[in-house]
Amino acid sequence: MSQLEAAGGRGTFFVVGENVDRHPDLFAEISSRGHAVGNHTQSHNSGWTTSNFTYLRSYLACQKRVGGDLFRPPFGRISSAQAQAILKRSQVVMWDVLSGDFDTERSPESCVEETLKSVRPGSIVVLHDSEKAAPRMRAVLPALLDYLSEKGWTAAAL
Repeated sequence: MSQLEAAGGRGTFFVVGENVDRHPDLFAEISSRGHAVGNHTQSHNSGWTTSNFTYLRSYLACQKRVGGDLFRPPFGRISSAQAQAILKRSQVVMWDVLSGDFDTERSPESCVEETLKSVRPGSIVVLHDSEKAAPRMRAVLPALLDYLSEKGWTAAAL
């Protein structure tokens, strides 16, 4: 958060409800510092391998914790029936730039290179805040913020 703010930007944090339960103070801080928040299901469920009932229950459980009207399906995987149900309550937000920071087989440098090559004005860039993604995300975020600044662009919340 502080790197975004130092660059004059804001982000949208799609949060997993279980993580909100484990770190309520961090969730409150994200919101209080002017960043947007969105639902990413209670348990990071894949819509392609989870029954509609279980997926929608996970969506609703996270929605109770997060509120708002933004939803990002984990892995970008959502069935048509799930999307139709969720669209009655939330805007489904996808992305056009996937940093690849979640992929432990990729180098931080390759994630930076691909992200900077793909970003455009209005892009929605996905970064992850997990321990698994940290080595790559910590390389991508400052490089991306510098690149945006050089172009005269800023990171903005949805």
